[in-house]
Amino acid sequence: MPLLSKILLASSLLLGASTSVLGQSITDFLEFDPPLLSIADVKIATEFKCRLKSPPKDKATIIWDTPGMKSSNCTTEYNSNDWNTWKGITLFPINQYTKIGELTYNLLGRCNAPGSVYHGGEAKYPVKREYKKAVTCTTVGDPHYKTFGGIRYDYHSQGTHYLVKHDMLTIQTTQFYCSPGVGCNNGVAIRYGEAVVVITTEQKGNKAAMILRQASAAIQGLKITAGADLRHYVIEIAEDGSQIELNSNVFNTFNYVDVTVRLGGPYYKQVGGLCNVYEDGDDTDLVCADGTKTKKGSVFGDTWKVPPEDDIFVCGANCAHKGKPPVYNGGNACTAQPIPPVATQVSTVVIPTVITNTITSTAVETAPATTTTVAATEIASSSGPATTAPATTTAGDSASTTVAASATTIVVSSVVYQTTQITQEVTVTAAPSTAYTTATSTVTDTYYTTITALPTYTPITQTVTATATVTATPAQPSNGGDNEPIYMPGETPTVPRPPTCPEQFYNQAVDYCTKLFNVPGCESQVDHPFYIMSCVKDAVRTGSFIFSEGIKAQMLGNCRAKTDAQKCSADPAEQKEGDKVQKENGLGTNSCPSGCGQNGVCTPNGCMCKPGYSGLTCQEDAGSLPTYNAGPVTNEDGDTVDKKPDYKPLPLPEDAEVITQPTIGNNTSTPDQNPTGNIPIISSAMHSSVGGFSAVLVALVASFVF
Repeated sequence: MPLLSKILLASSLLLGASTSVLGQSITDFLEFDPPLLSIADVKIATEFKCRLKSPPKDKATIIWDTPGMKSSNCTTEYNSNDWNTWKGITLFPINQYTKIGELTYNLLGRCNAPGSVYHGGEAKYPVKREYKKAVTCTTVGDPHYKTFGGIRYDYHSQGTHYLVKHDMLTIQTTQFYCSPGVGCNNGVAIRYGEAVVVITTEQKGNKAAMILRQASAAIQGLKITAGADLRHYVIEIAEDGSQIELNSNVFNTFNYVDVTVRLGGPYYKQVGGLCNVYEDGDDTDLVCADGTKTKKGSVFGDTWKVPPEDDIFVCGANCAHKGKPPVYNGGNACTAQPIPPVATQVSTVVIPTVITNTITSTAVETAPATTTTVAATEIASSSGPATTAPATTTAGDSASTTVAASATTIVVSSVVYQTTQITQEVTVTAAPSTAYTTATSTVTDTYYTTITALPTYTPITQTVTATATVTATPAQPSNGGDNEPIYMPGETPTVPRPPTCPEQFYNQAVDYCTKLFNVPGCESQVDHPFYIMSCVKDAVRTGSFIFSEGIKAQMLGNCRAKTDAQKCSADPAEQKEGDKVQKENGLGTNSCPSGCGQNGVCTPNGCMCKPGYSGLTCQEDAGSLPTYNAGPVTNEDGDTVDKKPDYKPLPLPEDAEVITQPTIGNNTSTPDQNPTGNIPIISSAMHSSVGGFSAVLVALVASFVF
């Protein structure tokens, strides 16, 4: 291989490797067990283990980045003694409402270990996740239901029913008749494990709020947040991320509750109730409590009535069914930014330096030779070493030695001190950070407050409850709802106009409800036609729009929750889409783009309006909306709360062009009421179509007689 090619190859390998500040490869400093982690959404939790491959200089902190999942701990710490010890991390899949199939991606472990060769390193841990699409069930208004599998139906029957029934999670709702043929949810009870919470109009405390209360000694396993006005609660199952969202709505002295349930994979094929089953794909039937199937909402609903011994509203935490405490406490959605290397800085400084110079001079002096005669006895007694020297002995003399000394050399030294300026390069190393903080994707807002304890719930002494009869043949309907159609997934629901409902009011209801739920981006997140259908049905049945604000709040809350999940996804495209929808509509931590005026407050679910106001920006005064006398709406005490005046349509804009067009829905007007068979509508920009509903704003015809 040519030399240039070798250089280029080596350069590319170096650039592709993760390196420490010391220039050593650090891509392989962690060992994982198992080497490839398989995660299935139908399991609550999955564990893996890891350990370092070599000891750190002092300590090492692994900061985890777990897209699409929560983790039992966002950091794992090692030191020089336990670096090769296996340490476990538990992962909890974040429920996803749009993903199906399998996806393989990497978890990241970033290392904060100043002084070690792998400081700043990034370990990639491959994960194969098998998604199970999370599901949503909603009951709103005069209660309309959308099941987990997408069937839309109505069910009106007093008493307590299972909305969701599962070994660990039970959700019960109560109904009362708030208008002839119209039911309203006036209570919700939730039991998860040993924790029991209840919200009911029986103990609302005041006219503006229905207080959530606890019937159990503790609420272990539940994460509860409440809106500032105590009308909105989100109850999250800590270990699996499923949610129950409650909106208590008030109209004069009339209170009712709308409920949305969002379940994750661990409940797959394990639930029943008015929300129906949790299976793959769309529902094809309603499954009764005895396992039989039907396409009649009234037959289906009657089989899910709660027996007295398990009615939470009556027995509180002492019901016959006892749940087990949860195994896990859930985790946090962890993210970690790349860890910066230990900072170094090279600077040039001038340092005064003392230099020591030693100057040595040598002088040689030669002294005259001398002769010393020493007696032999002195030499013998000398303690010094024996010396051999030339000696002259004269006969007849006494024994003696003559020593001749040579010339003497004298060395003279002197020391001179000098100060000089020396320029040096000095490298300064910053002290390593003692802690590296990891961020989580959980956003805290100012509207909601986390609740750890609730007021005490006192079980009621009486309730209207019928015991479910489970037989081979489904029970017969207990009310006149047998003629209510159900709509299968994918079908566009329609709302026939009752003969008593004025045609103009009907079309204005279609127009108003269509515009109310025209929220860009949310149409792909939620069952948009279901909310429009519910709004129109409630308007034509009650002759007013007292339910519309509650339905709007449920739709926006559901859209917010699903886009929250997208933003936590492991798929960048999902993250981008969720962020886009929230910014466009003021959901999550974004401010409401058009404001909420003086009649509402901006919340993570968009504008929440004061009682008596409605609309996406709370611009509509409920008293100015059209009405017709469809019969009284009453509270639980039988008091009329919706005193409707004579029918008044929405005012016609002065510059509106009046044309004629065939009516929408079931035209039952008589020739005297509408001799041409057509009705005047406003043209051009006032016409819209969403979810199969053609919306027209109908002008008042002077000759129209009611």
